[in-house]
Amino acid sequence: MDNTRTVLSPERKRIEYLDTLRIVATFFVVMIHTVFQNLTTAPVASYDWIILNIYDSLSRWAVPIFVMISGALFLSSSKSAKEIYRKNLVRILTAYIFWAIVYALLIWLRTQNLSATIDRLVVGRYHMWFLPMLGGLYLVTPILRKIAEDRNLTKLFLILGLVFAGIIPEIMMILSTFPNPITGRLFKYIKALNTNFYLFIPMGYTCYYLLGHVLNKKEISKTLEHVIYALGIIGLAVTVYGTYQHSMISKSLYTGYYVFTTFNVAAFTAAVFLFFKNHFNDKSSGGKASSFKRALAKYSFGVYLVHVAIIELLNYSLGINVLTFNPVFAAPVICISVTIVSFIISAVINHIPFLNKHIV
Repeated sequence: MDNTRTVLSPERKRIEYLDTLRIVATFFVVMIHTVFQNLTTAPVASYDWIILNIYDSLSRWAVPIFVMISGALFLSSSKSAKEIYRKNLVRILTAYIFWAIVYALLIWLRTQNLSATIDRLVVGRYHMWFLPMLGGLYLVTPILRKIAEDRNLTKLFLILGLVFAGIIPEIMMILSTFPNPITGRLFKYIKALNTNFYLFIPMGYTCYYLLGHVLNKKEISKTLEHVIYALGIIGLAVTVYGTYQHSMISKSLYTGYYVFTTFNVAAFTAAVFLFFKNHFNDKSSGGKASSFKRALAKYSFGVYLVHVAIIELLNYSLGINVLTFNPVFAAPVICISVTIVSFIISAVINHIPFLNKHIV
């Protein structure tokens, strides 16, 4: 999903845990989209809704982790800005155009709605937002490299991002989850102050991009590692409970705690990244198993692009989704099935000349 095949040169040693992380994250990205389509329609606080909320909350780390993987690779790469723009950025553009056409055709075949088809053609399917976002990070990679080279600038950038993109919005969201006159007034004041700073540079996904580079390069002490794990667990709990509590108040699904840039999701994402780095970085691995893992990692970008089509085929054509039977079992079973089919399709495309260099 991070389109990193063109980043790793043949002579560069692969970072084993990033391949493993990419494969696992691909599965959980599929889980998000498999679950969310029914989470929005299930009655709030019903058995089905609670199970789907847990599955969705457990999966939220998967999208930002790809940004961290990209940062770990691109910010350490010797690639010139020209090479990044000509190869990686162009590839993102061609993939976006191709798959926007594919999803536009699918919506036309299903609905014969010209307006919806044109919309799909221009903006792509809902999961395709990731491509222009990643393209934007490619554009500013030369700038972020300069920051990454300076330890103090890196620390300042991450602190600003943590405070203004993470902690302050998190406080505002928690205040809105427990509404009363006092929290309402506090929310109003904090929102006004935070908005008036107009501090956009360290916001959004640039922090994930830089954080991936830092965590990949820096050796973390055991104490700090355990702190990050603890914050990750707390972040996951906040995602599950915060979504439940706020949805109960609004009587409909509240997705604020699901936002990938929230502190609760970021904390869990950082913990997962660090866990894989420390426990799945077997540099001595080799043979067929290692080759198979590298192949799966290479196919992950194609899986991201095609999996929504498989989910929609199952749901709209066959009536199969995570509520077809008990969601405790349906969610993982359907997710595994969609992932396997998507990997097969991606593998086929990856073996077709020209297409393998431009659309996956």
